[in-house]
Amino acid sequence: MNADWLDQLEGIVAETEAGVAVVTVAAVAGRDVPLDQDEVRAEVRRALLVLAAGGDPERGLDLNGPAVATFATELDTPERREALGSGLEQLAADALGHPHTSELVHALREDPATAVPVDERPGHRPRDDADDGVGADDQPGDAEADSPDVVQVDEKER
Repeated sequence: MNADWLDQLEGIVAETEAGVAVVTVAAVAGRDVPLDQDEVRAEVRRALLVLAAGGDPERGLDLNGPAVATFATELDTPERREALGSGLEQLAADALGHPHTSELVHALREDPATAVPVDERPGHRPRDDADDGVGADDQPGDAEADSPDVVQVDEKER
């Protein structure tokens, strides 16, 4: 793959949001995946209906949303997965020296669900240790740690 082109891809992956980066790298790796254009058009129409049923069809796509999941499921075949795997393998070799692209390709090869950082996944709420009722030295499951309002009463005091 052309070095200038890889440099541009690295810049895109480094500067864009995670969802766009995942789609971009997957599209590059999947450029040789065999797709029938009539089938793709039919699945795009179906995905748009799913998207519209959920509200505004003009809103951005959610990689974990039903429209994208339906689209991916309908186009998924063993042959296409194999072609995408080969494309990812080739891109991994080509992207050496391009850390952002290499990291994302590695994540896609290992587990597609890990390609999007957890803190950027839809519905993820960052954990706030300050309000979980567990102190730094306490262990989950410890009655005193899990219930800060529990008062220990000595049997002699009753």
